[in-house]
Amino acid sequence: MVVAEWDGRAAGYARLEFLWSHIPYLGLVRVLPEYQRRGVGQAMLRYLEAHLCAQGHTALYSSSQADEPEPQAWHRRMGFAECGIIAGINKGGVGEIFFRKLLPEQ
Repeated sequence: MVVAEWDGRAAGYARLEFLWSHIPYLGLVRVLPEYQRRGVGQAMLRYLEAHLCAQGHTALYSSSQADEPEPQAWHRRMGFAECGIIAGINKGGVGEIFFRKLLPEQ
């Protein structure tokens, strides 16, 4: 987990997970409302990307519910591209859109 600080106060956090013990997956990104649109999420993502690149990973995966346009737009702004969908996996039959971001080779 990565915790972002702004002027010594917690501003957000991101949780990195590993699917099947080896595929990096950005499981959660949360930025407190008063710190949104200030680059906090992007800074946490860059930190995680550098960490993953140093470990030899070439891609980072993430997802968003199909009915969440704002998180989907954030993923696209951060350089993620859609790579699949699982229909009806969430409560109410909502699908999950998966994203992949290729990381620079070291």
